[in-house]
Amino acid sequence: KNWFFSEPLFKLTTYLVTRRDITQQFSRLDELRPYRLALTAWASYGDKFDRLKPELKLRLQVSDHQSMQALLKGEVDIALMDPVIAHLLLSQLDDSSRQKVRLQPLTGLTAQDVYLVCSRNYLPCFEFMQKFNKGWQQLRDTGVLEQSLGPVVHYPE
Repeated sequence: KNWFFSEPLFKLTTYLVTRRDITQQFSRLDELRPYRLALTAWASYGDKFDRLKPELKLRLQVSDHQSMQALLKGEVDIALMDPVIAHLLLSQLDDSSRQKVRLQPLTGLTAQDVYLVCSRNYLPCFEFMQKFNKGWQQLRDTGVLEQSLGPVVHYPE
């Protein structure tokens, strides 16, 4: 192996960003069939979602920003994106635009651990990674991470 990995930092997840008038609480991926979905072209939404893609109404976008814009314009009903990105994009909008959408999780979409990675060829890497892991844990224990990144970030147990 050529790399050192940190402890898992958080889970990268995908949420549904829906128009507020869509009141359904989604619990299964197949419930997305009747809706127009905005997806970021380069993103992965998980194996279960990939198997269902042929049955869905998909609009590929170049970015989450473009997906959010399509949602706000009514071109799609639902956009799939990481909730941290969604909150960031929403924070840049006016109140009336923010009131048009809501976020909701959906089991079956991407949930994967995110790590800091450092090359073993970089001699101080091992020591750096130990210090990083310790500091990251302190930030978690003191609540600084949740305060900074928000409640939608999921941390490994």
